[in-house]
Amino acid sequence: MGLLKKLFGLSETSKVEEHQDSKSKKVEINRPTDPNYQIAIASIPVMWKQYGESLRLLKNTIHCDTYFDRKDFVITRLGSLQKTINLVGGSDSFIDPMTNTDITVYSTDIDGIITDIKSDKYDEAFIRRYAEALNFKISSLKTSKAKLNNIFKWQQWIEPYKGKLSPELFNEFKLYCKKLEVKINREIEG
Repeated sequence: MGLLKKLFGLSETSKVEEHQDSKSKKVEINRPTDPNYQIAIASIPVMWKQYGESLRLLKNTIHCDTYFDRKDFVITRLGSLQKTINLVGGSDSFIDPMTNTDITVYSTDIDGIITDIKSDKYDEAFIRRYAEALNFKISSLKTSKAKLNNIFKWQQWIEPYKGKLSPELFNEFKLYCKKLEVKINREIEG
């Protein structure tokens, strides 16, 4: 009976009369015959793919706007994914379009994923990449003025996102920039 219940939304105590009366009642979304159920089932792999793409960007980008916009997007998208999975029974299995592997996603797992993305580890890795990219950029420049201008620009690019980073992490990047400036000014004087 479990399979029938899952496929047709029938319970062991369902009666024929109740089933006939269900035409006049609102249909639940967890019924596979409901078009909303079909839409939800089709949406889950798409949202999972967006999560995967977002995660790749969070782990690789050196652009502030891309990182912080995508982080906000993926947290919201994971919330939508969790709600959708709850609508279809708390879990769903599908073929991951990015890896072509079987995936089973449980609603309860999404909380852990969101907590992980909100943790400082992604921000720390981003700031490290951002600082490395700045260092690479200024090492390719010829003049001290151009180097100092780029340090200033990179600090300006991250400034709007100050509130999205921990104060320690933001100050660590500022200190890194200050050290670069001191080094360049010594080269000018030396």
